[in-house]
Amino acid sequence: MAGDHSAARDVNKDVLINELDLRQVSNTTIYVKGSYFILSPSVQNSYNWFDLRLVNLKQFDRKNQKGYLLIRFFDKFLLADLRSFWRAMISKENYVKTKVSGVHWKFIIRFVNGQYIIVNQRDKKQFVIEEVTMDELREKLNRVIKKKAAVPKIESKKKPLEQPNADISLASLRGKLSEQIHLTSEVAYKKTPLVKPGRKQSKGEGLFNWLLKLFRKN
Repeated sequence: MAGDHSAARDVNKDVLINELDLRQVSNTTIYVKGSYFILSPSVQNSYNWFDLRLVNLKQFDRKNQKGYLLIRFFDKFLLADLRSFWRAMISKENYVKTKVSGVHWKFIIRFVNGQYIIVNQRDKKQFVIEEVTMDELREKLNRVIKKKAAVPKIESKKKPLEQPNADISLASLRGKLSEQIHLTSEVAYKKTPLVKPGRKQSKGEGLFNWLLKLFRKN
């Protein structure tokens, strides 16, 4: 019996290793290739049943690996996305626990209306799985998994405004402008008398006299 079980487990194992370039992890149903994680149980019994063990499922890094459930169903290959299968068929309510296998989930494969369907033997949930050819398997497992690259920040290349004279500082410009205004106001104050009493001043004179008073205070 042990020999029969071992032979069944190894069906098409050479195809996974030699043709798909997968590497088996120890003596488990786990196979890996780069960032791919493949659980590949072999179904060679008349009841079409298989199980998935918690100890093997825990090896799947869902954040950093692409996972597949690849069932070697006699001489056929049935393939499903492992994340999708996990969400639909594996829960804390539908597992089985034994001394030999520990926590595991039991399934059976049925062929209904031209489709392969996986049925959980505990709660009867169903999941449709696709039959694939060797060429389709090679295509899927040879794809390069690319991580999303961060969008680089584009730095502004605006040129700074050019100053008329780089040697003249802002403080210096303010000082020279203030000095020029002061000299101009002194000359205007000496040449232009204030409006005599009784004469109405124009708007221009009023503004000019207001400026003169302002400069006097300063």
